[in-house]
Amino acid sequence: MFVSHGLPATAFLCDEITVMHRGTVVERGPSADIVRAAEHLHTRGLLAAHPRRVVARAARRAAGSTPAAHAETIIASAPGSRR
Repeated sequence: MFVSHGLPATAFLCDEITVMHRGTVVERGPSADIVRAAEHLHTRGLLAAHPRRVVARAARRAAGSTPAAHAETIIASAPGSRR
C-alpha cells in the first residue's frame, strides 16, 4: 500500500489506484486508466495539481512497465544509496 496525494508518483509505483474523498472510495482501477481518464471530480483535481507533462509521463510509464522496476530505480537514485 502506498498512500499519497501525488497521483503521478502513485501511478509510477503502483499497478492499481484507489482514490478516496472524505473517507469514501470514489474511483478505483488500473493506474494507467486512472491517470489517463479520471472520472471523478476529486481524482481530476488531484491530477490537475501537477503539470500536464508530469501526468502524461506517469500515464505512459504506468501503461508499459512494472512497479518493482520503478522502485529499484528510485531507491538506486536516492541520495546516499549504495545500490
